[in-house]
Amino acid sequence: TGHGVSMLELIAEIGRQCGIEPELAFAPGRLGDVRFLVGDPARAHDYLGFNTATDLVTGIATMLQALDEALV
Repeated sequence: TGHGVSMLELIAEIGRQCGIEPELAFAPGRLGDVRFLVGDPARAHDYLGFNTATDLVTGIATMLQALDEALV
């Protein structure tokens, strides 16, 4: 998307699109866990000629539709 999204935001959007309220459990961080990870779409453009064109909501909807079709 070119914009940072937290795991909680990602989970909430997937839950919204699936029509469920995800049940979350939190635990302390572990040694080696990555706290933040944000991809840079500019690098994909520079090295691969790739441009981001899908926003998060549309990307999740497309993924869920593909999963639904694959599981039928």
